[in-house]
Amino acid sequence: MHYPLVIVFAQETRDVVNALTWARQHNVALRVRSGRHSLEGWSNVERRTSTTAS
Repeated sequence: MHYPLVIVFAQETRDVVNALTWARQHNVALRVRSGRHSLEGWSNVERRTSTTAS
């Protein structure tokens, strides 16, 4: 199972901008996804930032 370093639940555009800025400043890969679904865990990434737009 993969566990992201951070999960961001963006409510507005500024939240996404802040997540991108933080990831760049800390040299952390970012994955954008929607819906928080994947029974097998394929939507998760190890030690990265996951931004969810649900």
